Amino acid sequence: MTLAQSNTPPATAPQIINKINDYNAAWPGEKLHFQLDKPYYAIGDTLWFKGYLLSSALSYSPLSTRMYVELLNDSARIVKRMSVLVSYGVTWGNISLDSLDLHEGVHTIRAYTNWMRNFSDESTFYHSFYLSRPTSTPYIIQANTSIERVAGKDNAGVKLKFNTLGGLPVVSQVFQLKALNGNKEIYRGVGTTSVDGTLNADIQLSGQTKLKNLMLIAQPK
Repeated sequence: MTLAQSNTPPATAPQIINKINDYNAAWPGEKLHFQLDKPYYAIGDTLWFKGYLLSSALSYSPLSTRMYVELLNDSARIVKRMSVLVSYGVTWGNISLDSLDLHEGVHTIRAYTNWMRNFSDESTFYHSFYLSRPTSTPYIIQANTSIERVAGKDNAGVKLKFNTLGGLPVVSQVFQLKALNGNKEIYRGVGTTSVDGTLNADIQLSGQTKLKNLMLIAQPK
């Protein structure tokens, strides 16, 4: 039996580079950078955002003139959706976080253009934040976190210091504590501030926990 052999020579490095360049020219990518005005919000707040739509060459993308911004609740259901105009790669707007449509919990901002839908979901912007109940007593909070290995597992030691807006320590205040890894709750507890306004919590982390995704919520009881 005789096997036929291909006489086609393997592609050279310049040929491969040219094919990649041809593909990128036919299907240029878009990159979205998104900014929110705060890291967390309460029901009744207004969320302000600004977006920068760039090309793969890091200049503004001329491919899209409209961006879609969605707000998802902790059940991944779209509760608000809007489209905003993009001019020279820049857009901005706001979302009213009113109590008619929203409840306390983790919410996610999702933003994309129609062109991005031709590619993988990696192009879409996602950002999760915790939407809390409004409080009539605002606090200034300082937080310090340390990680140590205990019994073969990582343990996050969190020290919170609560002060009033006038700089006085919040003494003997009971707080409900909750830690989230993304949308998943990994810790729930109760703590009371000491005479200097500090409160300590120890949170056991799983191997899949990423510190950048860790969120700690403290609510007065």
